[in-house]
Amino acid sequence: GDIVQVRPGERVALDGVLLSAEALCDESAMSGESLPQIKSAGDCIYSGSLALNCPFNYQVSKVFKDSLMMKIVALVENSLNARPKIQEVANRISRYFSLVILSLAFGTFLVWESLLNAPFERSLMVMISVIIIACPCALALATPIASLIGLGEALKHRILFKEARFLETIAKADTLVLDKTGTLTKGQLKVLNVRYFNAQNALDSKDCGILYSMLTQNAHPISKAVLEFIGQTKQTSAQAKIPLDSMLQINARGIKAEVQGDTYLGGNLALLQEHNVEIPSPLQNTQSVFYFAKNAKILAEYTLQDTLKEDAKETIAALQQKGITCILLSGDNVGACQSVAQVVGITEYYAAQSPLDKANFIDKLHQEGKIVVMAGDGINDSIALGKSDIAIAMGGGIDLAISVSDVVVLDDSMQGVLESFRLGRRTYRFIVQNLGISLVYNALTIPLAMAGFVIPLIAALSMSLSSLLVVGNSMRIKDSKELK
Repeated sequence: GDIVQVRPGERVALDGVLLSAEALCDESAMSGESLPQIKSAGDCIYSGSLALNCPFNYQVSKVFKDSLMMKIVALVENSLNARPKIQEVANRISRYFSLVILSLAFGTFLVWESLLNAPFERSLMVMISVIIIACPCALALATPIASLIGLGEALKHRILFKEARFLETIAKADTLVLDKTGTLTKGQLKVLNVRYFNAQNALDSKDCGILYSMLTQNAHPISKAVLEFIGQTKQTSAQAKIPLDSMLQINARGIKAEVQGDTYLGGNLALLQEHNVEIPSPLQNTQSVFYFAKNAKILAEYTLQDTLKEDAKETIAALQQKGITCILLSGDNVGACQSVAQVVGITEYYAAQSPLDKANFIDKLHQEGKIVVMAGDGINDSIALGKSDIAIAMGGGIDLAISVSDVVVLDDSMQGVLESFRLGRRTYRFIVQNLGISLVYNALTIPLAMAGFVIPLIAALSMSLSSLLVVGNSMRIKDSKELK
């Protein structure tokens, strides 16, 4: 029932209902929608959303524990508690290793002493050789030494594995689920295309200077993107700001300015319609288009799109070549998801997914027998991250997503996701090799020791050599850059 005022730049703490006429909220951390959401009086305001452009009042409708943010946190905690633990192969083998070796050694002593009628000293010497040569140092080193080197290599590539066992899990993964905003894209709007509606097919220096002045006084993400674009074009020799006689920011519509008797408009199609601007057909009526008009005539149309990360397309192609199925799962609109999926080469994508929808999709993949890696950066990804076998958080993401993740890509690049798979697979392959070296060594040397061909001194040297073989083999993890 309390009425709360939210100022620009502040995050909403509790769920409620908007009392002000209009509000502009950034819900990208919650829903994955890259564009701000326009709210009207009576609409729901969700905890975790960011206020943009103007202050607004809303009435709290839910207590803290029932708000959307706390529900997400509770679901994340539940999913983490239900996560299965991986059992290391080396631990299962080592559990019985010492008992088996001691039994074999004692049995060997009895055979030499009773059946072969060997002297006591000789029988004891053979038994000691069996115990020494079968010392499980190589077996004990097989997993941790390879994991340690793998973790070190990951840090060199700015990738943090929170536990060594996650290297094994990611090595076995066959499906990668990706969020769009902040993972495949930078979460920053960029002008993709511009269309002019005058004979010069460009803005003259005065109009461009006025547009520049209007945009510098507006904090909307679309305004910032258009401002950056015109700042990079040759037209901006007139960037010296042209003074505005008056300027009015119209919530959820755009900007209106007066300069020397001329009226300038910058915003969406609804703003043009309200001011009786001549609208040629067809015009795009989407949130990702910015129009600039003067005295009821359109001068320019700027089409915007979320900026794709430079390495996204190459990374997805490399992952797919290695047999990893890539799926785009986003809370953004269908058009934005389809556009990004086509550019990076992902054929399976799902749009307008809520945090719970994403979590249910991960459960569905598990039911199909998939080993799932999820990469995301927002609060809306946190439940799905918690349910996945391996959760990769992008370093520039929300704290909640990073805290529930198993792997953090510190430099926020898609290349880091590829490197995580590469290092996981390579490290796991060398762990298997180390276990093989240890087992083959024991399979060959223990019978020799039981047959009396090995004295304790040679057994000790042989045991040390096996440990050095395992360490030397693990060092090879650093050599190759190839993902296998």
